[in-house]
Amino acid sequence: MEGQTDASVRPIELVHIPEATGNLSDHDMFCRSYVNAYICNGGVIMPKYGIAEDDYMIEVFEEFMPGRRVAQVSIPSIAIGGGGIHCITQQEPRV
Repeated sequence: MEGQTDASVRPIELVHIPEATGNLSDHDMFCRSYVNAYICNGGVIMPKYGIAEDDYMIEVFEEFMPGRRVAQVSIPSIAIGGGGIHCITQQEPRV
């Protein structure tokens, strides 16, 4: 992606976001992804796992999403099923 730009000809900057580490769950499908966040009007709702990395990751999100309020929500109970905040906020089509 080096040298690539977006539609407004701004350089694209990639940021590595690691997964949450440690003994969070014995479940094979446990979602450890901080990227599984929800971006909404003026804000970002991101996962919180109750570990030290949470504090660092909120700083990363705030730095790379200026002008948005970043809030963390504890997700271990939904992460067991393999999903996160973005997964549970998906749209339902009108029938």
